Amino acid sequence: ALGLAQIDRLDEFKGRRDEIIAQYDEAFASVEGIRTPPEPVDSDPMYHLYAIEVSETFGCDREEFVNAMHAENIGVQVHYVPLHYHPYFQEEFEYERGMFPQTERVYDGLVSLPLHAEMDDEDVTDVIDAVQQLHTYYAE
Repeated sequence: ALGLAQIDRLDEFKGRRDEIIAQYDEAFASVEGIRTPPEPVDSDPMYHLYAIEVSETFGCDREEFVNAMHAENIGVQVHYVPLHYHPYFQEEFEYERGMFPQTERVYDGLVSLPLHAEMDDEDVTDVIDAVQQLHTYYAE
């Protein structure tokens, strides 16, 4: 019932998310140590997450990044835990940490920034400013 009530606003929700993504992409394009999501090719996705990769050239690791964002009341999260970290896959397939080093390297830097249609421009600016201020802090 909730989904049916919202379906008429789907285009509005997607449009707002696309606006936020464009603002994030522009703001972080020149921030060293942040890799933004790849540009979609031949598709028009409706993102529910905006996951960036924070590398060591940013100046801090993911834990420091997340803690600093939370201190600024920015609700970042960590998503996409590698399957081989989950107990089921470790038990069923005998996967262990270290078996997929590239996956683990990427995962160690992934952070999802806030992305929802209810965000206003001030919310988006707060996220961008917090990330840029943290980068400036570590660049000094």
